Amino acid sequence: MRRHQQKQLLELIKTIHEANGLIKKFIDDKDYESAIKLMIDCHESAVSMGTTIEKIEGEGTQTVTHLEKYCDILFEVSASLVKNPDSNRVYELIKSQLKIIENSIINEIKADRIEIVFFPYKASMWDSMESVWMAAKDDPKCDVYVVPIPYYDVNPDGSLGKMHYEGDQFPDDVPVTDWASYSLKDRHPDIIYIHNPYDEYNLVTRVHPEFFSSQLRNYTDMLVYIPYFVVSGSLPENFCVLPGTLYSHRVIVESERVKNIYINELQKFARKTNQFEAFKDVNNKFLVLGSPKYDKVKNTKREDCVLPESWRKLIYRPDGNRKKVILYNTSINGILSGNEKYISKLKNVFGYFKNRNDVVLLWRPHPLSISAYTSMRPHLLNDYLRIVEEYKREGWGIYDDTSDMNRAIALSDAYYGDWSSLVALYRSILKPVMIQKCEIHGGTDTVPEREAIGFHDFYSDGDFIWVAANNCNGLFKINISNMEAEYMGSFPGEKLNGLHLYRSVAKVGSKLYFAPFMAERIGIYDLSTNTFKPGPEVRNNDIPFKFEKSVVYNDCIYFLPQRYKAVVRYNTITNELTYIDDYMNELKEKSTEKYPMYFGGGVAVIDNKAYIPFRGKNAILEISLIDHKCRTLTIGYKEDGYVFIYFCFGYFWLVGNNGAITKWNPETSEIQIFSSFPKNFRSEGIPFISLIDYGRNILALQHLANMAVLLDAETGEMNEFKGLAQDNIFKKPGSWDGNYYFIKSLDDNHLVAVSKYDNAIVFIDKNSGKVTRKKSYIPIEKALLLSPQFQSRFSETEADDSIFLAEATPHSLESFVNIILASEQLIDNDINSEDHESYGFKIHNAIKNQILGQGRYR
Repeated sequence: MRRHQQKQLLELIKTIHEANGLIKKFIDDKDYESAIKLMIDCHESAVSMGTTIEKIEGEGTQTVTHLEKYCDILFEVSASLVKNPDSNRVYELIKSQLKIIENSIINEIKADRIEIVFFPYKASMWDSMESVWMAAKDDPKCDVYVVPIPYYDVNPDGSLGKMHYEGDQFPDDVPVTDWASYSLKDRHPDIIYIHNPYDEYNLVTRVHPEFFSSQLRNYTDMLVYIPYFVVSGSLPENFCVLPGTLYSHRVIVESERVKNIYINELQKFARKTNQFEAFKDVNNKFLVLGSPKYDKVKNTKREDCVLPESWRKLIYRPDGNRKKVILYNTSINGILSGNEKYISKLKNVFGYFKNRNDVVLLWRPHPLSISAYTSMRPHLLNDYLRIVEEYKREGWGIYDDTSDMNRAIALSDAYYGDWSSLVALYRSILKPVMIQKCEIHGGTDTVPEREAIGFHDFYSDGDFIWVAANNCNGLFKINISNMEAEYMGSFPGEKLNGLHLYRSVAKVGSKLYFAPFMAERIGIYDLSTNTFKPGPEVRNNDIPFKFEKSVVYNDCIYFLPQRYKAVVRYNTITNELTYIDDYMNELKEKSTEKYPMYFGGGVAVIDNKAYIPFRGKNAILEISLIDHKCRTLTIGYKEDGYVFIYFCFGYFWLVGNNGAITKWNPETSEIQIFSSFPKNFRSEGIPFISLIDYGRNILALQHLANMAVLLDAETGEMNEFKGLAQDNIFKKPGSWDGNYYFIKSLDDNHLVAVSKYDNAIVFIDKNSGKVTRKKSYIPIEKALLLSPQFQSRFSETEADDSIFLAEATPHSLESFVNIILASEQLIDNDINSEDHESYGFKIHNAIKNQILGQGRYR
C-alpha cells in the first residue's frame, strides 16, 4: 500500500472517531434517528475501507476482520438503542474497536509502495530524468509513470500560442502515459519529478498551467526539481530564483559549489522580499547528488548510435575511414545577446566549414531557437530561417534537430559554439572545447607567435637533448644541430596544463627519470621503446616545489628536496620508495611557512655521499648513499644560508643568501668569502642561481644580478662574463623572476644555460668563449594543443584534464580544427565505459528514503 492510501485510511478513521462523539451526543439528546443514520454512514465508510484494503492487500487481513467486527458492533448497538440507550457504553465500545482498527492499519498494512511520476515536457530534456527513471522502474516497491506534459509557444505579446506535445518522441523503451488520463487529484503521487522550473515566467515556451510547480506541490508529498542543465561556470540569479526552485521540496544539484550558489541567491531573495521564515530551512532543500545528464553522456557510446544514411555518407569516406566531426552548438543566450551579429556569425562559420572536405560540421541549434526568434527577436526570424533552409538544402553539413543530444556528443570529436551546459557535459568526458566569440569573423587569424620550449634540466645522448618542458606538459627531443623539437608525448597522470612539472632528469639503464617539482608522481620514459611508464606517486604530493636535483647511485635515484620534507630514494628495479627524513625535526620547529624552502639548488657528490645546502641556516646536509645516515655540516657565519652548492677544484663553492660566494675546504673547514664584484655590478636580491667550472674560473650565473661573474679560483678576482648579459632581451610576460633557470655542461667543451626571459637556449663554447643564443619551438602542429590557454581547466570537475579554449587571436577556429585533425586521439575512447554508481540511482534512493522516513539524506 502507498503512504497516501494509508494516510487516507487513517484520516477516514479519524473522521469516524469524530462521528462517534456525535453519535454519543445524539443518544444523549434522545435523537435516536440521527444516531442510527450516522451509524449507517459509518458502516458504509467501513465497508468502503475494507474493499479498498482487499483490493490492494488481498483477502485475509486482520484489519478487514476488525472492520467487520466494527460493523457488527454498529448493527448491534443500533438494534438495541431504544431499549438500552447507554451513550457512554456505546461510545467506549465503538472507540475501543476504532483504536484496534487504527493500530492494525499502522502495524499490519505496510505503507511501503511509492508512486512516482515524471513530468518531462521536452523529449530532448529527458536525459535530465532518464537514469532516475531507470532506477525507479527497477525498484520493486515503486509504481512509476512517465507523463509528458504539453507546452505552448509564447507570443511576443505574452499570450499563449500553439500547443506542443512530444509524447511520441520519447525512446521506445519508455512507456508513456497520456497526460489527460493521469489524475493528480485522484492519484496524489508520492514523488513528482520536474525539470521545468519556470511556470509562467518563461518568455519563449510555457508548460500547461495545470503543471506549474505551484500547482503540483498541492498534489504530492515530495516535489523534486532536477535542473535540465548542468553548470559550466557561474549560475545567474535568474536560474536560481524560480518557481520550480521555490515550490519544490527538494532540488537536485551537481556539486557543493552549485548548492552554495543557489542558497546564496535564495537568501538574497528572502532578504529582498522579507520572507525569512519561508527560507529558514533552505539548506535541506538542496541535495548534492550529481546530474542524470552525466549518466547519459557517459553511457552513450559512439558505436551504439544509429545514424541516418545522410549522416553516414558525410562522416565516412568511401574507403571506410571516418572524418573528424565538430559539434557546433548554438544557444538561446547567444541568439538574444548577439542579435544581428549572431546572424552574421552563423554565416561566417558556415562559410568556413563549407569549404573544408576534411572535417564534418554537425550543427545542433537549441531546440527553442525558432521560438526564441519568434517571440523575442521577430525582426531577425526570417534571416535565421533562410540560414537554416540554405544549410539543410546544400547538404554539406549535418543538421541535428532531434531530441537526442547525447548522440551528437558521442559522434563528435570536438565542441565549437556558445557557452552552455553542453560544455560541462563535454568536459566530463574530456573532449576538447572552443567557445565561439560572436565578434570574431573569419576562420583564420594572423599566425601566432611560436612558443619556445623552456626547461630546468636535460639529458643529452650526443645528438639530441631530452627535456621536460616547463611551459606545458610535454617531453621533447631537441636536435642540437638544428634545434628542431619532436614532441614525444605528455606525462601520464599529470595535468595537461601543468607548468614546471619536473626539475631534473637522470638516466638509469634505458630509462629517463624525472624528479617531480610540481608534478604528483615520478616521470619515467623508456628510450628503448619510446613509451612512458607509470611512475609512483610520492606521499604528500600536494606540496609544491618538491625536488631540486637527483643523484644516481647504483640502481637507485635520490631525489633531493627543495620544499619537500624528505630525501626520497627510488629503487628503479623494485619500484620502491624510501623516505629519508630524520634530519627534518629541527627544521620543522623553526619554520612558520606552510611550505618552507628547506634547501637550495645544486648538489655535490663526493664518493658515496651527496651534499645539499640549507636555505635557512649556515650549513649543508651530508647524505650517505649507502646507509642513508645524514649529518649537518656547519659552514660560515650563523646568519648565513645558502641557495646553491657546487664542488670543483677540491672545494665546495656556495652562493649565500647574502649574495657572496663562499669557498669551503672540507678537510680544514677553512672558508673564504668573495664579494668584490665587478664595477657596475648590482643585484635586487640573491644575485646568482647556479655555479659551474669554466677553465680556472667559477662561472656564477646571474639570477637577480645584472651580470654573470667569473671568479678566478686561484686569485679570487671577479670579472663580468658579458656573453650572458640579457639587457636587450625582451622578457616574456608571466615569466619567473630572474635571468636564467640553470647552467650545465653539454659536453667537455660546451655549457648550456636556459633563459627565463624568453626560453632561449644559450650555448657557451668553453674554448673560444663564443656564446650563441638559439630557440627550440614547440612543433606547430602541437602548439595549440600544448598551450596553457588551450589546456586551462574549469574551476571544479571530476575530469580535471578537460581541454578548453576561448576563440580569440591567436587561437582561431582554423587552428582549433587543424589541431583536432592532427591529433590522432585527444581522449581515451574507453572513458565512457568506466564503471560508476549512477547519479540517477543515488537520487532515487535518497528521495525514496526521505519519503519512507528512513532518515534524512545528507
